[in-house]
Amino acid sequence: MSKAILARMQNGQEPIYNNTTMKTFLRLLLVAVCCIVINKIFAYDVKIDGIYYDCSHNAGIISVTYKDLYKGTPEYYGNIVIPETIIYEGKSHTVEYINDDTFAGCTNLKSVILPNSISLIGDRAFKGCTGLTYVYIPQKAKICKDAFKDCPNLHLYQHPNDTKVNVSMTVIDTLMAESMFQKMKPALMEAYQKGIDKKERCHELCSMVGKKVKGEYDFMLLRQASNCSFNSIGNNMRHSPLYEEFEAEVKRDVVKRKITKPLQECLSFYHKYLTDSLKKEQDKIERGWSGMSQSALPYKQITIPMPNSFYRGYRYLRNNDLDSLDKYQQQKGWEFLNTKNCKFRSESYPEEVEYLVYDAAPEYRVTYSRYNIKEVYDKDGKLVYVPSLTRKENEAELKDVHRLVYFKDYINNKYDIQSQPEQTQEYLKLVLCRNNGFEETASDALGSLFASAFVDYVAKSTLSPVDAYKVRNQTKEYAVNQALKYSDSIGQKYIKQLEKDHAEEFGYVYIIERLSNVSFQVVFINEQTLEPSYCAVITYKTGEKPYTSTFSTKLVNIPDNIPPVIKE
Repeated sequence: MSKAILARMQNGQEPIYNNTTMKTFLRLLLVAVCCIVINKIFAYDVKIDGIYYDCSHNAGIISVTYKDLYKGTPEYYGNIVIPETIIYEGKSHTVEYINDDTFAGCTNLKSVILPNSISLIGDRAFKGCTGLTYVYIPQKAKICKDAFKDCPNLHLYQHPNDTKVNVSMTVIDTLMAESMFQKMKPALMEAYQKGIDKKERCHELCSMVGKKVKGEYDFMLLRQASNCSFNSIGNNMRHSPLYEEFEAEVKRDVVKRKITKPLQECLSFYHKYLTDSLKKEQDKIERGWSGMSQSALPYKQITIPMPNSFYRGYRYLRNNDLDSLDKYQQQKGWEFLNTKNCKFRSESYPEEVEYLVYDAAPEYRVTYSRYNIKEVYDKDGKLVYVPSLTRKENEAELKDVHRLVYFKDYINNKYDIQSQPEQTQEYLKLVLCRNNGFEETASDALGSLFASAFVDYVAKSTLSPVDAYKVRNQTKEYAVNQALKYSDSIGQKYIKQLEKDHAEEFGYVYIIERLSNVSFQVVFINEQTLEPSYCAVITYKTGEKPYTSTFSTKLVNIPDNIPPVIKE
């Protein structure tokens, strides 16, 4: 700007622009507008691992943004995990915002995991993401207008690190333990000092070979030394002539109270034993109550909120904690089962059964075990509801999924197994194949086999003693012959190899989802890759008798909408 124009402006007069001045001003204005437009079109400052970031905020705050405003091809696709911090210009910055329109129109975007640091999800951030199935969002995040508009397949999940569940834990009562130890300490110190005195006297006796002991205390030490030495000898050595001769000689010397060379060896061994024991006792005393035996420590129960760190099934702290989370999800509509408003009932006809009747649903009969509810039946004993399915490793339903996978290997003749002897084929068919459409494991079959044999014997126990004895032997012989079918070494080795082959694939039970009142979908994930490996549908139905149940298992294709595992 010229001095003349500046002077007129200072005097309150209109400045006089010549053509050159106007052209310069217009050029500067055009450059400024272009900079603004270009800055709007290209919104990012840095690209890291395929994600665009806006670093123009104050205080080092970073936001996720789009590449450019006029998207020819949407730049985001697949599964995306946003980090909590990034390194920009040599410094660490926190990612806190998702800018307006960041993922808008990215139809090939499948899932997004946002970090706990995200506090704002901008307008239209995910608008039109028709392929988007899962987004993990922090509990604190503010969601702006139309952020998830036109996302028909979307499931929003609260971020796992924000989800907590009340967990009952057993902990050591440290205050009571410290009080207990202080009361016990004088007796412990006294016993420790007696141990030192015994060790020193044992050392003195070792130097008295050929001499007799007179006092009862020394005689007691000789007995303890010999017994300690004998107890340290292995069972194989006990039956050797050499050991038996040595033991007899030592016992004679103890009776005579004479310290001989063999007895000296026993005393030397006992001295070493006392030395090691005293070191352990000293360590316990120095450690205080923490050195006490676990069984002697006082415990108490506390309930604390524990974070669900891994959501669903992946590397969860304890399966029991995860099952307690899923239990409430699985029992929606049947919450009355968690109340105590019920009465005990029993019936003897047509079947003897004990059950609970809840005030909120008197039309149902709820069977139970000592620890939890088992199933819900109607008045006719027909199964209508199974409360939950857990992740316990010994669950027969989950083992049955393993069996179906092994059965596929057998059908496909893996390891050329079908060329093995007929006995092996019979064994594998009994273990892997179904009986009337339902699983019959080796242990179940054996159990029912011997149970039926016992019942058969009891039913015929009204026979004469001679006839009853014959029936029992016949039944026993039949049971043993049947059981031999379950003891084929080649077949057992084959099953163990299949267990080893599929161990990683059955790494974790990732999802247990209710499909109906009597069916569940179970998804396993690979222990190494953390990708879904198998999916099965488990369906329950009424058993052969009222108030009993059985189940069937079917392998199915893995659904496309499985939420991704959060990998740390």
